[in-house]
Amino acid sequence: MNDAGRVQWRRFCEDAIWDVLTPEQHRRLAAGCGSRQYARGAYIFHQDDPPEGLYCIRSGYVLLSQVDRFGNETAFRLATGGEVIGYRSLFAEQPHSAGARSLAPTRACFIPRTLLRGLRDENHALDAAFLKTLARDPGFVDAPLLRSPLLPLRVRFAYLLTVLRREHGRPVEEGLLFEVPLTQRDTAALLGARPETVARVHRELEDAGLCRFRRGRILVCDSDAVEALAAGDTGAVRYGT
Repeated sequence: MNDAGRVQWRRFCEDAIWDVLTPEQHRRLAAGCGSRQYARGAYIFHQDDPPEGLYCIRSGYVLLSQVDRFGNETAFRLATGGEVIGYRSLFAEQPHSAGARSLAPTRACFIPRTLLRGLRDENHALDAAFLKTLARDPGFVDAPLLRSPLLPLRVRFAYLLTVLRREHGRPVEEGLLFEVPLTQRDTAALLGARPETVARVHRELEDAGLCRFRRGRILVCDSDAVEALAAGDTGAVRYGT
C-alpha cells in the first residue's frame, strides 16, 4: 500500500503492526501523534506512571528497567528505532511496571490512548496485530539466564551479547560490531551485577582476545568463542589471570 498517509506515518514508525490500518486511518494516526525528544538519561515514562498512550521510537536507544524498594535497578529490554513500547501496561490498564530511560538522544512519537482506542474500535485487525507483537515480545524471558547467580558473570555477559545480536549487532571486517550506548551501570542492571564486576569481565574478555570495548561500541572479535561461552562452555576460552 503506497498511500500518502502510510508513507507519512512510515517516517515515524517501521513496525509492521500498523500495516492493517486503512489509508484514512494512517492519515489520522500520522496527524494525531506527537513527536517528542529526550536527552540522554531522560525518562520517557517512569515506573508506576499511569499509561497515557504508546511510544514509537524513531531514533536512539531506550532501556526498560524496574527499580525495587531498595533502589536496585533491574533492566530487561533494550528498544531502538522502529519499536513500540508501553503497550503492555496500556492494554492491561495498569501503571507501568517498568521505566523507560533513554541511553542516547532519542526521538519518539507519542500515540495518545484515545486515538489508539478509536482506531482499535474501528479496525479489529489492529488488536490482532498487537496480539502477535505481544506474543513475539520476549519480555522477561531472558532475565533468569542473564541474572542467574548459578552462572559465572562472563557467561551471562556472553549470553547478553547473543540477545543483543538479534537487533543490534552487524558484521564488520574485524568481527561483529555492537554500537549500543550501554554504560557499565546499564550492563550491570541487565546482568544483576555490580559495575566494577562488569568492568573486570570486560578486561578478561579483552585479555582473551574475544572482545574490544570502547565508549558505546563493543567489537566481538571471536563470535564462535563468545557463543560457546554463552552456552556455558567456560573451558572453550583461556582467560588471563
